[in-house]
Amino acid sequence: MVESYLDRLAHPTLDRVAVRGVLDDVERANVGVHGYGSASFLRSLRDALEKLSERPATAAEKRLPTYRTLIAEQGLTPAATWMIGNSPASDIVSAQADGLGAVFIPNSHTWVLEHDEVPEDVLTLRRFTELVVHF
Repeated sequence: MVESYLDRLAHPTLDRVAVRGVLDDVERANVGVHGYGSASFLRSLRDALEKLSERPATAAEKRLPTYRTLIAEQGLTPAATWMIGNSPASDIVSAQADGLGAVFIPNSHTWVLEHDEVPEDVLTLRRFTELVVHF
């Protein structure tokens, strides 16, 4: 599970060893307060993410206003902007609602609450490397 976490995090400035060090430090602190077990481990993953991103992780990531804000802040043209993701709910459907293009790359580990119907007009690929064929 930690390897998958490190893969998905893909920190822009720290390598895997440094990120793992942050997680280890957070786990040491949390075990002292919350003990061992899955709840403490999940808390550590969340706390490490917050520490590494230097902002709190909230349920308001990737909601419709987030895409609208991103479009406005970056001066993007929605019709020429694409969201690539594995979550039909927050990646694909939300991006299309704001006029962005969408590429769905299914992942068997996608959180069940992110499942949704993938619209027929969405480009669906098996892996990221296939993007070079389409873009």
